[in-house]
Amino acid sequence: MTVFYVRYSGGLAHGEQWVTGLHLTGGGSIDEVDAIVGDAFTAFWTQAGADIPDTTTVVSGVTYILDPVTGKATARAESTVSHTGGSSDAPNPNQISVCATLRTATPGPKGRGRMYWPGPTVTGLDANGILQSGIAGDYADGTSALVAVFAGSSFDPCLFTPGASNRVITSVDVSEVPATQRRRRNKVVAGRIVGS
Repeated sequence: MTVFYVRYSGGLAHGEQWVTGLHLTGGGSIDEVDAIVGDAFTAFWTQAGADIPDTTTVVSGVTYILDPVTGKATARAESTVSHTGGSSDAPNPNQISVCATLRTATPGPKGRGRMYWPGPTVTGLDANGILQSGIAGDYADGTSALVAVFAGSSFDPCLFTPGASNRVITSVDVSEVPATQRRRRNKVVAGRIVGS
């Protein structure tokens, strides 16, 4: 079986970027995976896109074939995946994200993975800074839908560790506590204000 990695990326407010990805295993070709990358993302966006600010975009989906022993990429294909968030409400700070937990039949930490999605609008959080339950549900349903598109095309979404057995994803859940992605701040040039 071939191991693939699909990476989605796009933009946030003020020029910052976001990236998330998913491993797959299957007997098909990189072109077959590349052909469904856009459909899989659309399945996610159909569920969660209305919760995401219109300053957030997705612009590409890149598929890699990985060496199962070293984990290094041996082939690459790229698709244009074009979506814009559906809400005109104000965005949260760029480092706010939503973490989807990918669960497998393996117990413990080795049986769990994560996907970090761009965060919702400020109205997606309650007065305590917690995701509204409907918003968390939209992200969970969207991530499940994305996983299902790949699985339905005979590419099993999985957790991958070089040299180890792949663990097939069996379910997805989303915490109502927002996650943070500090690395997102590296694309925005910050102005500095000096105290008097």
